[in-house]
Amino acid sequence: MLGVLARGISGLKILGNLLVPDAEDLRRILRVGLPAALEGFTLWTGQWLFLEIISNLGTRDDGSAFKAAHMIGMDAEALTYLPAMAWGYAAASLVGQSLGANNPQRARAVTNAAGRHAIVIALVGTLVYLFGADLIYRVMSQEVPVRAIGAPALRFLSWYQVPLALVIVYLQAIRGAGDTRAVLLINFVGFYCIRLPIAWLMGIHLELGLIGAWSGMSIDVLCRAIATGLYFARGKWAQTKL
Repeated sequence: MLGVLARGISGLKILGNLLVPDAEDLRRILRVGLPAALEGFTLWTGQWLFLEIISNLGTRDDGSAFKAAHMIGMDAEALTYLPAMAWGYAAASLVGQSLGANNPQRARAVTNAAGRHAIVIALVGTLVYLFGADLIYRVMSQEVPVRAIGAPALRFLSWYQVPLALVIVYLQAIRGAGDTRAVLLINFVGFYCIRLPIAWLMGIHLELGLIGAWSGMSIDVLCRAIATGLYFARGKWAQTKL
């Protein structure tokens, strides 16, 4: 790759005088990149801790069934969150383009359009999980305990698909504006102050099983969706200086 760029291709070519780092460029990159990197670490650690809670559900005899039911549910939920991520990436790109053109109204409009599209996808997911939970688990597992644990939990999970899609799209849009610190704060509070404590309380302490643990996840997503919507409505993200 470096060899091709050294020779030049399609107007792209490495120029020696531009290889010296520019302090101002580095500062701008780090201003956006460091919070984004910390957010990624925060989300990875939070997901790992959440899986630890899932791993401690039930007893020694049926604990593996809870983990299997959880993993199947998360795989099935890709029907919602993967398209939402795609619309979120599109919104982030167009927000950056619009703000670069000094057109915050367009940035807001394209984000809202992506959000509306994501709602349609989320509603489809809601119907699939609500009415197809038993079929999904019959196809994905031959273990009766896994089906008995997972199908009711997936039907419960169907009700938070719209907030999930919206939080993905709008956080991506805010990230596209370069306001990575706000995204970091929202995700950190959601995971560590809401999801993990409630999941432990309801799933393990109150012994409500997978539905209890997923309640923490659902409440977290709902709270982050509300916080993200309020922050987006305020419009401070559109004034981010890079």
